[in-house]
Amino acid sequence: MRVFLARWALSILVLSVATSGAAVGPAVADANSPKLVVGGDQPATRPAVGDTRPLPVAFRNVGKASASGVLMVFRFTEGSEPSRRFANCAYGEGRGAGERHIALCSFDVTVPPGGEFRLPDEASLKFGTAAFHEFAQVSVYADAPGFLAQLREGLSLAAGSGPAMELRPVDDPSGQDYGNDSTWLSTYYVTNTADLSVTGARLSGGAGDEVVADLVLRNHGPAWLGDAQDPTEFASLEVELPDGVTVVDQPKDCLAVPGHRYVCTLGDLASDARESFRFRLRIEKTLTQSRGTVRVRQAEWSAYDKNADNDSADIDFIVPDATPDATPDATPGADAGATAEPGTGGGTPSGDASPTATATATGATSSGGSAGTGGLASTGAGSAAWGVSAAALLIGAGIAARAVTRRRRA
Repeated sequence: MRVFLARWALSILVLSVATSGAAVGPAVADANSPKLVVGGDQPATRPAVGDTRPLPVAFRNVGKASASGVLMVFRFTEGSEPSRRFANCAYGEGRGAGERHIALCSFDVTVPPGGEFRLPDEASLKFGTAAFHEFAQVSVYADAPGFLAQLREGLSLAAGSGPAMELRPVDDPSGQDYGNDSTWLSTYYVTNTADLSVTGARLSGGAGDEVVADLVLRNHGPAWLGDAQDPTEFASLEVELPDGVTVVDQPKDCLAVPGHRYVCTLGDLASDARESFRFRLRIEKTLTQSRGTVRVRQAEWSAYDKNADNDSADIDFIVPDATPDATPDATPGADAGATAEPGTGGGTPSGDASPTATATATGATSSGGSAGTGGLASTGAGSAAWGVSAAALLIGAGIAARAVTRRRRA
């Protein structure tokens, strides 16, 4: 899982907006260099989808030299972005939903020691349909030769249009509280919903077979899920397997928990996220229970997902018939061992059980399936179906275990 807090803290420490992670900034400043520090109010009220809010950011030069030019970097999460695009700014996208929108602006202004400026009211933030826990980061630097090019390194940016953004002098310097940092941070909590769903699987195989299960988690939006200032997860995936099925290999973020279950942790989920979880399973014995379950669980303190109908799905294990009185001269395609169900085009050409059966989910959907469950991805009969089913079970177990460890947000 991506830890949002660490990622944002690192981006501030290295003063970097480049996806390459290269540090940016002028050479190490001496005592006579300009030094810009920021101040700004925090939002007093929660915005709603469709709202616009100003960015109440100001800065002061606490150094001993004038700043000849100012550069500002803006970063926003998926559901928020600048409400206007200015000619002296360039715009692009960052790394995923947790750092989706980036703007880099330059100002031809001189800031003397003790000088203070603020962003104009036109420099505002708008909240789109994907808004949820939105994070705004504004960094300000004194310009220096080559600094702008360094900030742009690794980014694909397009110039804005319209008038240039102009900084405003601070009207009442005594009323502004400044810290020692060059970056202002703020979180905006927006009331919104997101619909998560899981797709189960149908797997087939006999004792000794290995099957591969591909389980799918989708976010149908409208909101993305994540919190750039808090590594708290909003959901986890729980997979429960029947007795007699063991895991040979699982996704790196899925861990075994008591009760023959697996819990899979999730990072940020974009508003249209589709995550796959692949499990390789071994059928150790003839199964007495042929069904598992995959579930997505939202954190107990959050209630963004209002649709519970697609939060779980079955993982069906189809066990081939192995009747003791089967005739020894069974023709190819007869039921025996790990074979595909009729009409699926799978299976082995002889009555002998195949030592390995694999399954890949095809045409998986996030809804459908039996009433009260999520969709069931048909992998065909035979070992293919078996693999997908087991994977789905593992993911569901992961989510539940992680969810219970989460704190309730104030």
